[in-house]
Amino acid sequence: MKWGYIRLSCADNSLSSDLIFEKFRSINWQKFEENKLLHYPREGGELSTLTSAANFINKFCRKELSPLSPEELIIISGVTMASDILSQVLFNSGDSVLTPAPFYYRFVNDFGERGLVNVEIVQTLTENGLLDLSVERFEEAFLKAKGKVRAILIVNPQNPDGCYFTLNQLKPIIDWALK
Repeated sequence: MKWGYIRLSCADNSLSSDLIFEKFRSINWQKFEENKLLHYPREGGELSTLTSAANFINKFCRKELSPLSPEELIIISGVTMASDILSQVLFNSGDSVLTPAPFYYRFVNDFGERGLVNVEIVQTLTENGLLDLSVERFEEAFLKAKGKVRAILIVNPQNPDGCYFTLNQLKPIIDWALK
């Protein structure tokens, strides 16, 4: 690795490795059942992990909504697997998903390879390099889409640049999509 520059082409994050290593070293690994450490976990995630995730979501994301139960969640390893599964469950071959650019370049493959879903790019950069997340830009991409648009994919904070959209920026897009 060269020093003096930041690689924007890679999602590996070594900035917090000291914190992660410190946490791992503080764990008493003896309290874990050895047979669980040597075998694959159950599909969709261990019940203890699903319970922790449900508790987190209920506490921080669903305060005003009915609580999720662990049985309503599935945990999978990574956005590539999630995109692949969603492409086969939510879409028909030839359908489209809209996503604002810049975006994680693997989405084209993740949705397209097996699900045969088109990833339609919503151009959000203006001529002077500013971000314009507007309904008009989504409407334009929607009208040009190759297939039936079944979803809008927004990663927040964005990959690859780490920028994020505010609720004020996202709300008009959500309202438009619900029409």
